[in-house]
Amino acid sequence: MSPKIFMTGASGYIGGQFLHNISSKHPDYQITALVRTEAQKTAISKLQPATTFVIGDLDSNDIIVEESSKADVVLQLADADHVPATHSIMEGIVLGGKKGVFIHLSGAANIFSTLLHHGTASTKTWSDIHDLPQIQNFDETHIHHTTEQLLFHAQETHGIKSAIVAPAGIFGVGEGIKKLSFGIPPLLEAFKKRGKMFAVNEGLNTMAASHVKDVADVLVMFVEEALEAESKKITWGGDAFYYVESGGYVFADLAAAVGKLMVEKGLIGSEEVERISPEEVLEMHFAAALMWGSNMDVKADRLKGLGWEPKQKDVFEYLEEMLPRGA
Repeated sequence: MSPKIFMTGASGYIGGQFLHNISSKHPDYQITALVRTEAQKTAISKLQPATTFVIGDLDSNDIIVEESSKADVVLQLADADHVPATHSIMEGIVLGGKKGVFIHLSGAANIFSTLLHHGTASTKTWSDIHDLPQIQNFDETHIHHTTEQLLFHAQETHGIKSAIVAPAGIFGVGEGIKKLSFGIPPLLEAFKKRGKMFAVNEGLNTMAASHVKDVADVLVMFVEEALEAESKKITWGGDAFYYVESGGYVFADLAAAVGKLMVEKGLIGSEEVERISPEEVLEMHFAAALMWGSNMDVKADRLKGLGWEPKQKDVFEYLEEMLPRGA
């Protein structure tokens, strides 16, 4: 019998890419996706006609419980911080006899450093092996804390087999209905609007990065492992936390590379990288100081220890395809 997969986030950037990848590799899988509207269902169906849809949102407890109870694997690829949906999935898996495996998409923003001055160089590279005990005990001041704690304790509390996948800053053009991420494309728009590059203070902060197709490949691998009678690679349960990254960049270096490209394209007139304050950058975007001025310096030590390697190139090779529309 074909495996049953239930997922959230199919209309999103990562979820849409995952749906593309898993449908291409495993057309026999029975995939059910939660979407908010008939319009989303219609748009995604044009790309993935074999997918089954249920209409609802992350607060649709009854729907999520029912679908999770029937699934062999459940993937929460929508809002990483949505606590009610996390509880609903767990309730459904328990209702289904605890056969389902829960894969939760979080993010490397859980280590965003707000203690150091914005734009300063990284003083620590976080490892999902060596630093796991500290990650497991992050307090509520850390992004994604609440849902990650639920997943860390899912096995001991509910007997649920689970894992957390935490990508670094994601880039690249996706193959779902949402094409671009929340990270670099808005930054490139801000560069264009300002007419020059900028960096927060010295711009020495390090950002680990991961291509959306690589992240989707990792999620497919986790689904495949979840469906094995005995997992050959993945550790599940309270220690199942995996960063995903394929290198990274120093922010000022990215700004310089984008500046050169934008001048070549006639989008701006100068390659100058202006140094601005966190207060100034916050006028561009409510989360700009965090996204563009903090350190997200992580290593996917666990995945690479399993033999995983990214297939895509580094972020500098994809800047042109992420330029603002009309460029």
